[in-house]
Amino acid sequence: ESPSMDILISSNLERLLFEASGRNAEVVAGWMASLAKEGVYDVGGEVLAALRADFDAGWSDGAHARAALARAFAQHRYVMDTHTAVAQAVAEEKASGAPFVVLSTASPYKFPAAVLKALCPQEDHPDAFEAAGALAALQAAAAGKTPEACLPEKIRELSSLPVRHDAVCAPNGMDEALYAALGRIAGKKATN
Repeated sequence: ESPSMDILISSNLERLLFEASGRNAEVVAGWMASLAKEGVYDVGGEVLAALRADFDAGWSDGAHARAALARAFAQHRYVMDTHTAVAQAVAEEKASGAPFVVLSTASPYKFPAAVLKALCPQEDHPDAFEAAGALAALQAAAAGKTPEACLPEKIRELSSLPVRHDAVCAPNGMDEALYAALGRIAGKKATN
């Protein structure tokens, strides 16, 4: 519903560590070198305490995220994406009635079928373009707009573009698929 990647070396985290360490580029470079060489680093008690003073963490399962997404739509007619729904669910739980802010940059049209499923559990839209259209219609009805006004222009354009990649492989076949793709690219460059 809100797939994510495990990004081991995150530039955002590196910038945060830079600030938390008192802008000590040398110590952060050491942590990053340790991460590259050993796969771990230890920021020490002082930096960890500084981070814990400003940050808290939580988690949400799919059911709670879907419920938060549906609540936001029912209460505010706001259509959020699945990642924001996870943050919203955690914030609602942690806030205990206190005001809070959830910042987000993701679009609900990135995962329209999952968003639509949270808002209309009885509907099933396996085709992403169909789901995006249905989501735009739902959002438009709630906002008093046209579906075209709600559906981002680039998403509208996407359905008319040619498919560039359609290969699928099993995880244990990724090496072979990668080398085959690289061979095709090399072949194209050689003929140009």
